[in-house]
Amino acid sequence: MPKKSEADINEIANRALAVVENQLSLHHVKLVKEFARDVPKVTVDANQMQQVFINLMVNASDAIGPEGGTITLSSSLLSLSPIGITQIKKAQCPKRHSLMYPDVRIDGKPSIRVKAKSNGNERICLS
Repeated sequence: MPKKSEADINEIANRALAVVENQLSLHHVKLVKEFARDVPKVTVDANQMQQVFINLMVNASDAIGPEGGTITLSSSLLSLSPIGITQIKKAQCPKRHSLMYPDVRIDGKPSIRVKAKSNGNERICLS
């Protein structure tokens, strides 16, 4: 079962790099790091995420081939706007309480309650 906690994604990537840097060097692969400093902590299983980074770097190294090359590992803070619309028919919290609000409608559809946290600020919104 994943052990999720708040973690610094840049730190996780650096730990993964420490695991594979000798292998990359042997394959003549140069790694360029471009980490943003303003990236907030994320809630993840740090060990699983480290393994994901290791796998990606090893796969990229294998894809580059024996001639060698460069892998660029970067992080940045970005904001995504929602694209597309889907209807949610069921939403529950981890304690199995319904998050659906059939009495509050947005464009004629039931809404759901969402708790969002960003930079330490929490908001509860209806979507």
